[in-house]
Amino acid sequence: MPKWIRGHASGFRIVISAVATVTSVLLAVLPVVSVIKVSAPVTASVVLFAMYLWAELGHSESSVQQAHVKDLQDFAGWAEQVVGLTHGFDFSTPKAKSFRAHFPKLGKEIDDWNGLMRQLPPIDARFVEFTNIEEPMRLGLGANTALPSMLNLVARGFLSLPNQTWQVQSGWIQAINQGTYAVVPLPPDEASTCKLISDVWDSLTTVDEKPAVQEYQAMHRKVEALRATLNDGLRTVQAKHRPEGHCDLCPT
Repeated sequence: MPKWIRGHASGFRIVISAVATVTSVLLAVLPVVSVIKVSAPVTASVVLFAMYLWAELGHSESSVQQAHVKDLQDFAGWAEQVVGLTHGFDFSTPKAKSFRAHFPKLGKEIDDWNGLMRQLPPIDARFVEFTNIEEPMRLGLGANTALPSMLNLVARGFLSLPNQTWQVQSGWIQAINQGTYAVVPLPPDEASTCKLISDVWDSLTTVDEKPAVQEYQAMHRKVEALRATLNDGLRTVQAKHRPEGHCDLCPT
């Protein structure tokens, strides 16, 4: 609908009322021949009146529809934030059901996301237990070393072992890159030192082969893939002004 019509609907109301009044009077008092002569103005007034109705009714209908579209866009924006936080969310509210009715594919993907969010906590817990407790204990190390952090970062792809510089300082075997990791305390003799360094290196370089780590990595690959798909869909909804389908909250 032309914006100038919507913006001047009140003006149209006054003009059309006047035109309609004059037209009624002319039709009542003029003979047929005169009516024929004024048929063009009458036709014009009818067209203007139709445009006025279009502006008034269309504007009202459009406002309700726009409010509904805004609700859908706001829901998509909220859903994107939740996905960004790696959280699940309630998809049983009236607005969520309305969203699903308009965007069934996204609704199915959100169901899949919530399913992953239910599986994620125990998998993350097993991963942390392995890197922070099981593996250091296997090597006879306590909780005050940097090995748990390094195992965690290597397994998540945030730390590259070839980029580390290793040194011995202040009684600790250290790894240096964008920070200093006091990996393990230096043993009292050379044989113990060589064995510990070998064990630590083997632990770090084979961490990706451990079941708890493989399970963690596989799950997070699924999460990241679905996150990207959902973000694309949710951002499209936020830019969409004519959603498909119909829901119980759609204006009648």
